[in-house]
Amino acid sequence: MVNRIQVALTNRREADELRKVLLKTCSLNVEIANQPDPGYEGVLIVDTNGLAQLDCGLAHPERTVVVAHRGDEMGLSRAWDAGVKTVVFHDDPPHTVLLAVMAAQLHARTHFERPARSHPAT
Repeated sequence: MVNRIQVALTNRREADELRKVLLKTCSLNVEIANQPDPGYEGVLIVDTNGLAQLDCGLAHPERTVVVAHRGDEMGLSRAWDAGVKTVVFHDDPPHTVLLAVMAAQLHARTHFERPARSHPAT
């Protein structure tokens, strides 16, 4: 589930470059999509334009990495409202994006593999 990555960036060249970096640095299935899939079973990397196109919202915001432009207050606000925990900027170095993907994977694992809380005996 979290070993898959969908890259759905408006700029296809940027999406292809990011895919190459991710394939070099980690052994994950990385696919390019023209449109983001809000119910994708893996990490979704989407820019603020793609996020704006999702009328139904995100099924798994904890697994989403939003790529934004610095100063894009509306896009950042949209990401916040959608429940996204991980945001990077278009001009960030590739290793920063890789760390963001790893964080989204950890959020997903924590979200889905959290053990049930036991209540202390009183």
